[in-house]
Amino acid sequence: MIVLLPLPFQSHINPMLRLGSILHANGFSITVAHSEFNPPNPSSHPHFSFLPLPDAVDVTLLDHSPNSFFRFLSDLNTKCMPQLLHRLPQLQNENNVACIIYDSMFYDAEATANQLGIPSLVLRICSATFSLVQTKLPDLISNGHLIIPTTQEDQDQIVPQLHPLRQSDLQILTNPDPKEALQLYSQMSKITTTRGIIFDTIDCLEQLSLEQLRGNYDVPIFTPGPFHKLAGPVSAAAGSMLWKENTDCLKWLDKQSPNSVLYVSIGSAIAIDVKEFVEMANALADCDQPFLWVVRPGSVIGISDVNEHLPEKMKKLVADETGCMVEWCPQVELLSHMAVGGFLTQCGWNSILEGICEGVPMICRAGWEDQVMAARYVCHEWGTGVELKGNSLLLPLKRGEIEKAIRKLMKSEEGKEMRKRAADLRSKVEIAIGEGGSSSTDLHALLDFISSFTS
Repeated sequence: MIVLLPLPFQSHINPMLRLGSILHANGFSITVAHSEFNPPNPSSHPHFSFLPLPDAVDVTLLDHSPNSFFRFLSDLNTKCMPQLLHRLPQLQNENNVACIIYDSMFYDAEATANQLGIPSLVLRICSATFSLVQTKLPDLISNGHLIIPTTQEDQDQIVPQLHPLRQSDLQILTNPDPKEALQLYSQMSKITTTRGIIFDTIDCLEQLSLEQLRGNYDVPIFTPGPFHKLAGPVSAAAGSMLWKENTDCLKWLDKQSPNSVLYVSIGSAIAIDVKEFVEMANALADCDQPFLWVVRPGSVIGISDVNEHLPEKMKKLVADETGCMVEWCPQVELLSHMAVGGFLTQCGWNSILEGICEGVPMICRAGWEDQVMAARYVCHEWGTGVELKGNSLLLPLKRGEIEKAIRKLMKSEEGKEMRKRAADLRSKVEIAIGEGGSSSTDLHALLDFISSFTS
């Protein structure tokens, strides 16, 4: 048996459960130990067992202030780990627990597993590049290699040892109080008794970052990604959805021309202000481009009914089905649809991988620090996207910039070249997940590694 410990947010739960599906398909039984905040849906995974951890976390800590997430994580670790320590011994008595695989933001799970005498592996729900940045930040800061970018020249300066990242790609530099972030990164990077590290990534995407990480750690690093492809089509869709998926949007897509639709989604956690929401609505309405726009509940700060703030021309486009607006959608299935020609994304790592696997070029409207770094790779390393200049929640976007990016991606010759590069990148991923490819090989190595714990 393998025990999974996912962080209770959709972008973290889904890849953990997909990994669980991969492991289950290869002969392991799976138990999901989970917080009672945002619990996974057992009906989506009837082949798993579920172990609730009654933690009573303080959800009021989650607001829109810069460091609220770090305080919430501290509370979550403080309350969940004693419950795990209390409940796992009985599970151990009833089953042979091979290991615990925990989300890296459950940074106290390593010590808890060690107390229980159970081997542990850490799953990092982020790019390998972001993980590398976390390990290098203390030295970069102490050696004076990081600066607060005040001029364009400062912003464009490449960070030593972290090419192609620029000073402006490290948002922690502009955080008025970065101590909590630095403490979290230190806790997540520290490996003492954990046996190995798992990334949902592909070697061909982040080869240099992975080489450096493998040099930094004495434990094996596995890259059997992308999980949503290796888990199979059913498991890719059956994650833990906090909102009901609207599948009617797929019928709307069936009526559209190939590569004509811009899919717009800022993910499961980012929230924008009303001004940017209206600017985005105006830009989409002015572009004369079919669009499918996901506006989930809570994604616009301070309003409950987004329709009240939509420009009349946007309402008309939705009414005559030139555009489509939904609260949530089956993103993996949608991105594989032939009508989708572009993806305006917040650059969460799950979305990046799902877009790459379908060869969809992107417009990058990144929110948080790891997303800004992912956007840099999409636009400047892989050449498959357009970077919006206000590429941070600290810099709200304006309609002219959004409209210019949409036209560039969807209608220009440069956009066609991005689409070709996106198709080439998809081909590389397909090779990696095929028999003998890097992801397939790493998956077999991971399975053998876990099996060695039981023998």
